[in-house]
Amino acid sequence: MTCAEVAEVLGWTHSRAHETIANARRWQPGKVFRVVRYRKTMGKGKDPSVYAVQSGPDVPRPVIDRKARRKEIDRRYQRKNQAIINARERAARAAAAPANVWMGLAPVGVRPLMTIAARESAGAPR
Repeated sequence: MTCAEVAEVLGWTHSRAHETIANARRWQPGKVFRVVRYRKTMGKGKDPSVYAVQSGPDVPRPVIDRKARRKEIDRRYQRKNQAIINARERAARAAAAPANVWMGLAPVGVRPLMTIAARESAGAPR
Protein backbone atom coordinates (compact mmCIF):
# COMPACT_ATOMS: atom_id res chain seq x y z
CA MET A 1 0.00 0.00 0.00
CA THR A 2 1.13 3.55 -0.61
CA CYS A 3 1.15 6.22 2.11
CA ALA A 4 -2.12 7.63 0.79
CA GLU A 5 -3.80 4.21 0.90
CA VAL A 6 -2.53 3.56 4.44
CA ALA A 7 -3.90 6.95 5.55
CA GLU A 8 -7.27 6.22 3.95
CA VAL A 9 -7.62 2.76 5.52
CA LEU A 10 -6.58 3.90 9.00
CA GLY A 11 -8.44 7.22 8.85
CA TRP A 12 -5.24 9.20 9.39
CA THR A 13 -3.94 12.27 7.63
CA HIS A 14 -1.43 11.67 4.86
CA SER A 15 1.35 13.35 6.85
CA ARG A 16 0.76 11.12 9.88
CA ALA A 17 0.91 7.95 7.77
CA HIS A 18 4.05 9.18 6.01
CA GLU A 19 5.76 10.07 9.31
CA THR A 20 4.88 6.67 10.82
CA ILE A 21 6.29 4.73 7.87
CA ALA A 22 9.35 6.98 7.59
CA ASN A 23 10.16 6.69 11.31
CA ALA A 24 9.73 2.91 11.30
CA ARG A 25 12.02 2.64 8.27
CA ARG A 26 14.58 5.02 9.80
CA TRP A 27 14.79 3.42 13.26
CA GLN A 28 14.37 -0.21 12.22
CA PRO A 29 15.62 -0.42 8.63
CA GLY A 30 14.59 -3.56 6.79
CA LYS A 31 12.59 -4.96 9.74
CA VAL A 32 9.06 -3.49 9.63
CA PHE A 33 8.30 -1.94 6.23
CA ARG A 34 9.94 -2.48 2.89
CA VAL A 35 9.34 -1.16 -0.61
CA VAL A 36 8.02 -3.99 -2.78
CA ARG A 37 7.46 -1.97 -5.98
CA TYR A 38 6.84 1.50 -7.39
CA ARG A 39 3.51 2.59 -8.85
CA LYS A 40 3.86 4.48 -12.12
CA THR A 41 2.39 7.98 -12.08
CA MET A 42 0.76 9.87 -14.92
CA GLY A 43 2.35 13.23 -14.19
CA LYS A 44 5.68 14.61 -13.11
CA GLY A 45 7.72 13.47 -10.17
CA LYS A 46 8.88 10.22 -8.71
CA ASP A 47 6.77 7.09 -8.74
CA PRO A 48 5.19 6.51 -5.30
CA SER A 49 6.52 3.61 -3.23
CA VAL A 50 4.31 0.63 -2.48
CA TYR A 51 5.08 -0.70 1.00
CA ALA A 52 4.55 -4.11 2.57
CA VAL A 53 4.68 -5.03 6.25
CA GLN A 54 7.56 -7.48 6.01
CA SER A 55 11.28 -7.58 6.54
CA GLY A 56 13.90 -7.54 3.84
CA PRO A 57 15.68 -5.18 1.49
CA ASP A 58 13.89 -2.60 -0.66
CA VAL A 59 13.40 -3.00 -4.36
CA PRO A 60 15.72 -0.55 -6.17
CA ARG A 61 14.04 2.54 -7.57
CA PRO A 62 13.74 2.36 -11.37
CA VAL A 63 15.42 5.02 -13.46
CA ILE A 64 12.85 7.35 -15.04
CA ASP A 65 13.34 7.99 -18.74
CA ARG A 66 12.19 11.60 -18.91
CA LYS A 67 12.02 11.75 -22.71
CA ALA A 68 9.87 8.61 -22.94
CA ARG A 69 7.58 9.84 -20.17
CA ARG A 70 7.25 13.24 -21.87
CA LYS A 71 6.33 11.52 -25.16
CA GLU A 72 3.72 9.45 -23.35
CA ILE A 73 2.19 12.57 -21.78
CA ASP A 74 2.17 14.32 -25.17
CA ARG A 75 0.48 11.31 -26.84
CA ARG A 76 -2.19 11.25 -24.13
CA TYR A 77 -2.78 15.00 -24.64
CA GLN A 78 -3.02 14.53 -28.41
CA ARG A 79 -5.62 11.75 -28.06
CA LYS A 80 -7.67 13.75 -25.57
CA ASN A 81 -7.66 17.04 -27.50
CA GLN A 82 -7.44 15.88 -31.13
CA ALA A 83 -10.71 17.55 -32.21
CA ILE A 84 -9.65 20.93 -30.78
CA ILE A 85 -6.18 20.66 -32.34
CA ASN A 86 -7.68 19.82 -35.75
CA ALA A 87 -10.13 22.73 -35.55
CA ARG A 88 -7.33 25.18 -34.73
CA GLU A 89 -5.19 23.89 -37.60
CA ARG A 90 -8.13 24.15 -40.04
CA ALA A 91 -8.82 27.73 -38.89
CA ALA A 92 -5.15 28.66 -39.31
CA ARG A 93 -5.03 27.14 -42.81
CA ALA A 94 -8.25 28.93 -43.78
CA ALA A 95 -6.91 32.25 -42.52
CA ALA A 96 -3.62 31.80 -44.39
CA ALA A 97 -5.23 30.76 -47.70
CA PRO A 98 -6.48 33.48 -50.04
CA ALA A 99 -10.26 33.70 -50.26
CA ASN A 100 -11.78 32.43 -53.50
CA VAL A 101 -14.79 34.60 -54.29
CA TRP A 102 -16.01 32.14 -56.95
CA MET A 103 -16.15 29.17 -54.55
CA GLY A 104 -19.83 29.69 -53.66
CA LEU A 105 -20.87 29.67 -57.33
CA ALA A 106 -18.98 26.51 -58.30
CA PRO A 107 -20.65 23.10 -58.23
CA VAL A 108 -19.96 21.05 -55.11
CA GLY A 109 -17.89 18.46 -56.98
CA VAL A 110 -15.52 21.08 -58.42
CA ARG A 111 -14.82 23.03 -55.20
CA PRO A 112 -12.02 20.74 -53.88
CA LEU A 113 -10.23 21.01 -57.22
CA MET A 114 -10.52 24.80 -57.13
CA THR A 115 -9.07 24.85 -53.62
CA ILE A 116 -6.13 22.68 -54.66
CA ALA A 117 -5.48 24.83 -57.72
CA ALA A 118 -5.63 28.03 -55.66
CA ARG A 119 -3.18 26.65 -53.10
CA GLU A 120 -0.76 25.47 -55.76
CA SER A 121 -0.83 28.84 -57.50
CA ALA A 122 -0.18 30.56 -54.14
CA GLY A 123 2.75 28.23 -53.46
CA ALA A 124 1.20 26.60 -50.40
CA PRO A 125 1.40 22.83 -49.87
CA ARG A 126 -1.73 20.72 -50.27
